[in-house]
Amino acid sequence: LSLAMIIILVLTVCLSACSNSNDTENTPVNYTVTFDSMGGSPVASQTVISGNPVRRPDTPTKEGYFLTGWYKESTLENEWNFNTDIVRSDITLYASWREGNIEEPTESLVYKQVGETYTVTDMDEETLIVIPSKYNGLPVTSIQGEYGTGAFARSAVEYAVISDSIIEIGQNTFNNCSELATVLISENSNLTTIGNNAFSGCGKLENFYLPSKAITLGDSVFNNCGSIKAFTVAADNTAYKSENGHLIEKNSGVLVRGANNDTVPTGVTEIALAAFRRSTITSLHIPVSVTKIGNYVIDDSS
Repeated sequence: LSLAMIIILVLTVCLSACSNSNDTENTPVNYTVTFDSMGGSPVASQTVISGNPVRRPDTPTKEGYFLTGWYKESTLENEWNFNTDIVRSDITLYASWREGNIEEPTESLVYKQVGETYTVTDMDEETLIVIPSKYNGLPVTSIQGEYGTGAFARSAVEYAVISDSIIEIGQNTFNNCSELATVLISENSNLTTIGNNAFSGCGKLENFYLPSKAITLGDSVFNNCGSIKAFTVAADNTAYKSENGHLIEKNSGVLVRGANNDTVPTGVTEIALAAFRRSTITSLHIPVSVTKIGNYVIDDSS
């Protein structure tokens, strides 16, 4: 063979090998996501391409209980986030249940009529609060305690269901509710406003969902919420976003409240007052884009 023919043969073999290698690398890998309903009705498994999120399954049922979320372990330590978590292998997700009925409004709620709407102003001692969408045939649109006090402040509430009709969660609503671990707000929520200190002091709150219309947050809404693992913000929310689990103002680049993630994203320009107060992080990595850090930023983060 001539030298030219040998070179052509070598190139052909190399190109063929490279092509086969690329085809292998680019071939999508399918993984199976299994749902363990932990005593509830069966949930069908899903086939998910690597790197994609899981579709939220239809909610299973369990008599006398309601579903509070899906977790990565049977010990229910780390909740699966259907908006941000992606599949990298075959996995099983485990259902978490709580005794009670979230379909029935809490009977002890106190209401105040304001025009053609109702505001929830108080309740008796409850551990489960379900806010209805209507009362006496009129919409329930806000939660606001009388005379500026929080409607449920310093109560023993552990789980709160906020109906889609609620437009405003007023100031101090859940202030210092030290046992509050879950606030259920749906993707169809009409919530636009959360007032000053509304969830301040909710030390057991681990996750919070901000719907698309919630564009007005008061001061210190999540102050002392040191257990928050992640904020999730609707993709079409025009005012806020979440990166690394942190809650960030889109236009200003201000990190409003930090989650338990030690890395502040590049592009954040300011870390707000007490943003990581009572956090459990052991280090904090701040990018060069940050030009201002508020007072008490890591106060009480032991």
